[in-house]
Amino acid sequence: MHDFFERILIGRSTRQTLSKYAKGIDRWLGVVTLISAALLGTAIAMPLGASDDFLGLEGSLSLFLSLVALVKTGEGTFALAGSALFIALPIYNISTAFDIWYKHEIHGEKFDKYVTRVGACGRLWFLLAIGSVGLIYLIQTSENGTVYLPVYYLLLSIMLQKLVLTRLGRLTSAVRFVDEIE
Repeated sequence: MHDFFERILIGRSTRQTLSKYAKGIDRWLGVVTLISAALLGTAIAMPLGASDDFLGLEGSLSLFLSLVALVKTGEGTFALAGSALFIALPIYNISTAFDIWYKHEIHGEKFDKYVTRVGACGRLWFLLAIGSVGLIYLIQTSENGTVYLPVYYLLLSIMLQKLVLTRLGRLTSAVRFVDEIE
């Protein structure tokens, strides 16, 4: 059973990925990335709240079904912005963190490209945070608006993404510094 947990923490033992060089609490960044992905999936699928008039939508509002309903009602720009902000960008953040943590070797050809992506994702996270807080505010201030627990799953997922991306940025800097000294 120990090998199973070691594989979750650092990936394949034959690859020289960033997870091999992590020490202490940073060894858990892969697990935190997986938890963030699970929270994001839950937030996308489950109802975020209920309202009698939220952008023309009524009743229980799940993120995915609300975006589909917005497209059907002719509010495609809101649907496009919502899907980019709450679905595409978090998935991009999580997949970038997952790839640099488990998949690409430090001395591989794609590692530098993913280091740049980690930096960009780390700077874009505030869009997600502001968008999530704005979504909570809009739902609560709409007529008979109620916010459900999955909205906070979305916020927690975003905070975990920021934590992982920040730590990955520091780890990649440390690994590059050690490589330059050697």
